[in-house]
Amino acid sequence: MSDDLRTSATLLRRLRDPADRDAWAAFAENYGKRIYSWCLRWNLQEADAEDVTQGLLVQIPTKMRSFAYDPKVGSFRGWLKTVVRHALTDFVRALGRRGKTSYAALESVEAETDLMKELDERFEREVLEEAMARVELRVNKVTWDAFRLTAIEQISGKDAAAQLNIPVAHVYVYKQRVQDMLKEEIRKLEGE
Repeated sequence: MSDDLRTSATLLRRLRDPADRDAWAAFAENYGKRIYSWCLRWNLQEADAEDVTQGLLVQIPTKMRSFAYDPKVGSFRGWLKTVVRHALTDFVRALGRRGKTSYAALESVEAETDLMKELDERFEREVLEEAMARVELRVNKVTWDAFRLTAIEQISGKDAAAQLNIPVAHVYVYKQRVQDMLKEEIRKLEGE
């Protein structure tokens, strides 16, 4: 995951001020492309994807005034995906009222729930894979292997201890240590 896709807590605080041009420029740079990409994935034509993206970049400052970030509820990116999905649905409905709805756009709105689920799962996998790569670099081989064997390969602590030639209690301590580090890395990656 690239650094430009993370949203810092500082930027989120600054975005509450619609007059903070630097913060909004950073937001538009980081998330304008992401919003546009989501629109294209939802089968909008390029011109329509640009219209929806530009409209959202104008509307989001107002929406941010009432946005309250709570990591227990979800990530900023999850909130943003919801905002984009609602804007897309509104856009397609407006086209339908004007008799201009394309079959692909209607099909896209019908498949919206499945697509959002797939995107969320893909994002979660990407974040987990990146967090795991970072944590693996920070711990020794035995600690990582204790985690890998028990958490990923799902073998018992006793069998992992025998393979690693360490006490069973150490396996569980190492596994918990890696899990805690993973949680911290995931929070960092999600911009909390």
